[in-house]
Amino acid sequence: MDISNLVPLIKSIDASRVKRQNLADIVIRNPSLMEPLMRIAFSEEGELANKACWIVEFVAKSDLNLLHAHLNIFTENLSGLKEDSSIRPMAKLCEILILSYFKKKAGQNIGDCHGQTFRTDSYGLFRLVNW
Repeated sequence: MDISNLVPLIKSIDASRVKRQNLADIVIRNPSLMEPLMRIAFSEEGELANKACWIVEFVAKSDLNLLHAHLNIFTENLSGLKEDSSIRPMAKLCEILILSYFKKKAGQNIGDCHGQTFRTDSYGLFRLVNW
């Protein structure tokens, strides 16, 4: 699997959990795909970005350490999300990361700088999705 195949795979999925998990499993087996997936999630608007956000969520739920390597991309772009279908999965990730930060359960914990960003940005995201 290489990066050139990622966009068609993202386009081909639907909202079913099975298809989202299947693509997340591909990314987990090929960690080099995580950065391009994150870039698609944050650089695009519309259906492709929404679907990429879904996959980022599923990847992080399965292996949070894969997200840790890309926290800068995550924190720098989090506040720019506009669509509910992108905001919702990223808000869930903020919750997971905050819990990880405070419970110290992840193999590699987020730093204080990232923790402050999640506390600030996730509050706004949770408010947007009425949590």
